[in-house]
Amino acid sequence: MRLSSSIAIVAALSFTPVAASAEGVMQKIHDRYEQGRADHSFRHLSKDGQRAIDDILQARDLLAAGKTTQAVPLITDAGKRLEAAGKARLKFNAAEAALHRVPQHPAPAGHTATTQPTDWIPVGAEFIVTDEMAPEKKAALTTANTQIRQGNTAQASQTVQVVGQDAALIIALAPLQQTQGAVNRAAALAEGDDATSAAAALSSALDGLVFIADEEVDTLAPAGKNTGTNTGKNTAAKAPAAPAHAAPAPAAN
Repeated sequence: MRLSSSIAIVAALSFTPVAASAEGVMQKIHDRYEQGRADHSFRHLSKDGQRAIDDILQARDLLAAGKTTQAVPLITDAGKRLEAAGKARLKFNAAEAALHRVPQHPAPAGHTATTQPTDWIPVGAEFIVTDEMAPEKKAALTTANTQIRQGNTAQASQTVQVVGQDAALIIALAPLQQTQGAVNRAAALAEGDDATSAAAALSSALDGLVFIADEEVDTLAPAGKNTGTNTGKNTAAKAPAAPAHAAPAPAAN
């Protein structure tokens, strides 16, 4: 893929009047690269993990509104989705303390990151603004994030091209066991008609999310390959960062 991409770049430059459009050609090359990076990052996402977080968000809103009966099926589904995500290949093993949180999503007040390696599920993505942007670029990012939440990652990749280097993508990771524990508590509390405590349990699950830069995902060791001394860095070769840059969106399990 890299050879064919290089050939395409050389061909484009060879047949373009340098003074007139070299800058435009380079911009197109950059746009394609950014789209490719986004596509690469979206493939990290767990469909079941994303659905679980969506269920949790909806259930928490229903519980806050006192609609416990309607929230129970969503909580149950979230538990099933997390179980499925835990059995799939799209998960990573790292100590929370080894992950680099992005400043836009700091840890909850009083939270202490654990140093024990655990499994993480990539459950969402979000484009963020890194510089002052023109209104049309801000609108494009808003649209792209909506498309991600709807599972339309291919459309999001296309939409964000107009933003260019002004935006970056971050990935949301959920600690599998901690999230499952919170959902199980919420299920028991909701069944007991304790909407307030059930909502608090779901909030704790959401507070456990860690947002990292998409580039960092490639450095995480796949779950099941931890040697007991893993600090979040993968000793295997990095996946080709081909051509990455939310609030949750699907990809392959």
